[in-house]
Amino acid sequence: FAPPRNLRVYDGLQLRVRSDGKRYGVYLRTAQLSAVYQATFVAPRDEWREVRLRWSDFVPTRFGRQVQADALDPSDIRALSLLIEFKQEGPFALEVKHIGVYEE
Repeated sequence: FAPPRNLRVYDGLQLRVRSDGKRYGVYLRTAQLSAVYQATFVAPRDEWREVRLRWSDFVPTRFGRQVQADALDPSDIRALSLLIEFKQEGPFALEVKHIGVYEE
């Protein structure tokens, strides 16, 4: 995102998704170049569902492995990616109707 998004006033991300029941990941990038912040979810097969991911759910990773790094800084979100998680073979399907933020 240019400029980076300051999402500190929110509690986390909220997605409305329909999937195939497999595990998916949300990856966030910040100015922290040594890590990508990852949180995963499984949504029920063929059913629209709200998924909430708190900022504290995001762990620092590098090439899919957890690393030592500062906690996610939600005031500096520079990119967001959605990926199917590792070691799941075959076709996959993830529909995304909405990506936003939420407050509790």
